[in-house]
Amino acid sequence: MNGFFKMVSVADLHFGNPRTNPAQLYNNLCDFLYPELVGAHLVTVNGDVYDQLLTVNSYAHRYATMFINDLFTISAKTGLQVRILHGTFSHDRDQLSIFSSLAYPKTRFKIVNQIEAEEINNFQYESEELNMSLRVGYLPDNLSHTTATEAVEHLKRVMQVLGYTSLDLLIGHGTFAHALPADTAHMPPCTYNLEQFDKIVQGPIVMGHIHTSSRKYNCYYCGSFERMAHGEEENKGFYVFTRDVENKEGWRSKFVINKKATPFITITPKGDDIPSLTRDYVEQVKQRFPDLRGFVRVVNPSSETRNIIHRVSSQQFPNITFSGKSSGTAKEHELKVTEINLDIEDEVKPSTNNLASLICKFLEERNELEEVETNKLIDTVNKLIQEYLQQ
Repeated sequence: MNGFFKMVSVADLHFGNPRTNPAQLYNNLCDFLYPELVGAHLVTVNGDVYDQLLTVNSYAHRYATMFINDLFTISAKTGLQVRILHGTFSHDRDQLSIFSSLAYPKTRFKIVNQIEAEEINNFQYESEELNMSLRVGYLPDNLSHTTATEAVEHLKRVMQVLGYTSLDLLIGHGTFAHALPADTAHMPPCTYNLEQFDKIVQGPIVMGHIHTSSRKYNCYYCGSFERMAHGEEENKGFYVFTRDVENKEGWRSKFVINKKATPFITITPKGDDIPSLTRDYVEQVKQRFPDLRGFVRVVNPSSETRNIIHRVSSQQFPNITFSGKSSGTAKEHELKVTEINLDIEDEVKPSTNNLASLICKFLEERNELEEVETNKLIDTVNKLIQEYLQQ
């Protein structure tokens, strides 16, 4: 060891998302995340391991448990510390509790379901101890607090009880105002500001929940590890943080790209007639989908043309899902049933688990999601469902 502390942070895996292949997601974690765990002292999974409530024997749950089991196996072998945070209730629910049964006797792990803090001073990699300690705070989602101020005050009280004047790290899942789109009309009730943590967090604030990776000052959003919708064209991956044990140079960060993330691409075919439009579409697909897999959305004012392109696409590119169509015209708030292409829709039975996703898919195909954050819409619909079921 060279006297450097190493932390790996990944978030928003969303096992069980209907547009994510669990086996591919797991294989991508093996290819890109696992190599970075060599020499690591701490790995954090910053919420939303799951996308929805899953049965224990489901395909997606099987790969989620394989992933956590791998982390625990590495922990038992090398001394890696593992911290798994509760994400949004509509995604993780109470499913993280099952992970405790996967732990080995020497596994160093914690499932974090509430605001808390701890001092970790037994970092090691294999048999070599690292002479350092870190005071770490946790700010998971699914809290009883209705405002960010209440949540931050709770964290401060926890720190006061423990005798901490500051934290070296803050690991969380939630919303910071600066990470939302500039045109966001309504902030979520529990939205944090960096100023709230100025005096209590010395090092990085590492967050999950928002799927676009970003950094502002000491606040890092890991972003989702995979793409799950159109509009997520940016690089996907996770963060690696290192620090000299003597803290001579402060923290360093590195964003590691998941180079095999599923592509979601929007194509506007060019041409004067259907044959030329179709030929251009085929050429664009070949250029923009190197592995000929992923999701494609086509923009064209003619529903007939879009349907023809869809049929051609299904025949020539069976591994590319035709996930949406758009007329490319201005949005209309009056829904017209005749514009919905029912002949090419998959027949999915609505349930409390997939209703929010189905609503998003419908609005996306109507070209109605331009000014709406998908995650916010899903969270809102799921909260309404929960409130209704609890009546």
